[in-house]
Amino acid sequence: MKFAIQQGSVSNISNDELQALLDKKVTLIDIRLPEEWQQTGIVADSHRITLFQKDGSVTPDFLAKVQKVAAPDKPVALICRTGNRTRAGAEMLAQVGYKQVYNVTHGITGWIKADKPVVRQ
Repeated sequence: MKFAIQQGSVSNISNDELQALLDKKVTLIDIRLPEEWQQTGIVADSHRITLFQKDGSVTPDFLAKVQKVAAPDKPVALICRTGNRTRAGAEMLAQVGYKQVYNVTHGITGWIKADKPVVRQ
């Protein structure tokens, strides 16, 4: 008898929902490039782990770095500039066994537009 591999779920969330998760100490990972972190700042207490390199390829040690800050059985949220890259990243984490992954749909730009605080680098 074969069993299907248990895949996690991905939920798209708003900035308000992200704030509620942060209040519960959910791990937030900012997957943008270092120069993007410098341009806009980051959400306080987020982990900076680049997913896609400038050439569009996946950063080779992305998953290993994520595993150091977020256990697969704990919720994790991903944020990028506008929510496009995090959609791919969230699916990737769910496929490797992360049970609950949150995609911040409007990214850091939406966070800033909503007058939410950022930490400058």
